[in-house]
Amino acid sequence: MGILPRHKLILLSSIMSLNTLCLANNYQENSDSFLIFGALSKNEYSGSKDHDVVPAIISEFSLFKRPVEIEGLTARASLYSNNAWHFGLAMQYDFGRDDEVSNKQVAAMQTIDANINLGGYISHFSDSILLNNDELELRVQTTADVSSAHEGYLTTFSSTYTFPLFIPWRVELELESSYADDNYMNTYYGVSAQDGQSSGLTPFQAKAGFTDITVNANIILFSSPQWGAYSRLSYARLLGDAADSPIIKDIGTANQTQFGLGLFYRF
Repeated sequence: MGILPRHKLILLSSIMSLNTLCLANNYQENSDSFLIFGALSKNEYSGSKDHDVVPAIISEFSLFKRPVEIEGLTARASLYSNNAWHFGLAMQYDFGRDDEVSNKQVAAMQTIDANINLGGYISHFSDSILLNNDELELRVQTTADVSSAHEGYLTTFSSTYTFPLFIPWRVELELESSYADDNYMNTYYGVSAQDGQSSGLTPFQAKAGFTDITVNANIILFSSPQWGAYSRLSYARLLGDAADSPIIKDIGTANQTQFGLGLFYRF
């Protein structure tokens, strides 16, 4: 097999570079709006050893010319944004904990009603931090219960690093931790005297503090600029009174995992 002359190699290299540039531009077109739909394997409740498989939706789009983001059971709507700073409204839905969970002792405890939590967020974007065209988002979000289920609040601190687009891959890493007040902690991780009698667990009063530290990886493999396959890996370690609760320490686990697969569609 012959070796290409130098001028043909230069021409071939130029064509490949041009094609790569055009393809990258195509992948980044209309990137403001997308939908990911799939399934997620997650712990039944915080601290559970058992898993449920549930539908999962992630989406970003514009509504009345304002950015809207849906991430599972959390929705955010931007009220103000510029190149770096964003703030807006946040809503989070929680299924609570019912008496049909797999663990019989937890099923015997008082249930936690499904609840709606409302609040807000502020975030800061920057790019080309470590690599050209990478992105970093720092965000603080606070929501409070408006449905009288736990009557507390939860504040989540998160950072999201997105690698530059390496066609056909898109990789995103997230690090986050949440802080909850006494009401939230005691609702989800406390064991009342009544719960102790019905479940056999030692009564426990959970205090305010950080609940977890979580690492997520989101990976998209594009088959075209419009379609792709999505996967998510997540690991969380419960902290403080969340980890010390008998619900977790005696009959559960402080190690929480998620795995999701879905289909990516850009519109």
